Parts: sequence; C-alpha cells; structure tokens
Amino acid sequence: MNPNCKTVIQISDLALTSAGTAAGSGGTYYFDTLGYDYAVVNVISQTTSSTYSTLDIMEADVTTSANFATFSGGVGGTDFTIGSSPTADYYLANIGIDLRGRKRFLKAVIVPTAAETVSIIANLFKGEVQPYTASEKGGAITASM
Repeated sequence: MNPNCKTVIQISDLALTSAGTAAGSGGTYYFDTLGYDYAVVNVISQTTSSTYSTLDIMEADVTTSANFATFSGGVGGTDFTIGSSPTADYYLANIGIDLRGRKRFLKAVIVPTAAETVSIIANLFKGEVQPYTASEKGGAITASM
C-alpha cells in the first residue's frame, strides 16, 4: 500500500525565547497544499512546562502574511481543545484538515505560555499526482519496505 504522502516542514526547531512569542506568523512560514485533499499538521514542542495560548490554522490564496486568516474549524480554544503539555514528554498536537474547499496555502500559528523550541510539520495526503522521488515527497531520501 502506498499512502501517497508528501511531508512539508513549516518550522524546524525554532527557539521561542519567552512566553507570548508568536511562531508561524511571518510570511515565510507556510505550506503549499496544491494538488492534495487532506493534511495532518503536527505541532511538536520540546517542553513539558507550557502549552499554547494560541494554536490556529490559517489560510490564504497567496503567501503574503497579511492575506492569511483563520477559518471556521481552525481556531484553537474555540473550534478544538488545545490541551496541556504532558509532564514527562514532549507536546504533540495532530490537527487533521480536509483541504477540499480550503485556500491553497496554510500555516499553523502558535503562541506559547513559556519559552520553548517548536517544530511544525505537515503531512499532505490524497494527492492528484503520486510523488515518487525524495524531492517530490518532501525529503532528502526515500525508501519503501
């Protein structure tokens, strides 16, 4: 079985130095969903002492920061529970998004309650075209077993 998946890194190991520092709000932090029908956005934090005051999914037709806006279903704390960080492990949020009817570019925007290091990774599924090469799949190498 081939899941027809592409992995996209929005943010990798970004150090947020204090509470209230927004991550993902800049113009370069987004992922292109063109040709895919479903996404799972993973927010990974290397802390056990905080959570997020904001964890939103935003969308836009173009990549300019000012064009990104939240949408119904994508607002943490309103449309879904953000949850708290576990006491002995990292924080992992998995957010599934039906891309049909969504705008082309998406991004996760987070605001932590304490300093932390965070990564945001999206897995895109149900592509129109099967990705075969490592580059097409969003990685440095590709292997099937």
